[in-house]
Amino acid sequence: MSYDDDIPYSEQLKDKDWTKQAEANLWEIANGARGEQEKLDKEGNVHMLRFKKAPDFDANKFILKNMSNGKWADKIETVSTQVNVNLTASYNEVTALIEKQKQKILEKRRQEELNEIIIDVEDTQNDNGKSND
Repeated sequence: MSYDDDIPYSEQLKDKDWTKQAEANLWEIANGARGEQEKLDKEGNVHMLRFKKAPDFDANKFILKNMSNGKWADKIETVSTQVNVNLTASYNEVTALIEKQKQKILEKRRQEELNEIIIDVEDTQNDNGKSND
């Protein structure tokens, strides 16, 4: 890939490529960057010098804070919810509600029993009608 010197390097890369390059650069800085540099001696001779920079602790801190899902965050975000429930009912109100529920249950049972009786009577009538024919 060739780069245009008039356009900043970061604008020449696609977002995905730029992100990968930035992550790689940050990783290299965090671990201590290595490189080569030309130096001239007193006689004018060019020498290639290799170097390794010391690890950058701020870069390490940045990586830990942003890549560790909050484990190394400066502050941990907590969410709490408070629910206040005030239940006040008199003994008579509770008793009345219980009695009302009992009545509903009894009425449902009576209706089911009546339905069974009606079905039995219909079955008996159908059996009697068949034997008279």
